[in-house]
Amino acid sequence: MNPAKRSSAVTGTICLRRAMHRAAVATLGSSVVVIGVAFIPLPVPGVALLVILLGLAILSSEFPWARKRLQKPVQRLLQSLRSAAQTVLPGPSRNEKSQVEP
Repeated sequence: MNPAKRSSAVTGTICLRRAMHRAAVATLGSSVVVIGVAFIPLPVPGVALLVILLGLAILSSEFPWARKRLQKPVQRLLQSLRSAAQTVLPGPSRNEKSQVEP
């Protein structure tokens, strides 16, 4: 096999592998999102949202639109976790800082 044909075959294989990976990610991510939507009527709060976000996270590994769609909920989640951590583990207040001995 001459080098030009071999290079073309390798490129074709890489393109096919990339397309198959993209299709697998799309199928898996979409399936997880659909399962999350099916969980919406369940009485357990938050499970549906977590499953939908997991599906979007899977999709975001290959699709920029999913990555963009996932940014806002992740920012809100991180913000709420920070505020919860501050509530549970409050830092020293201003009065306590001034009373600390050297």
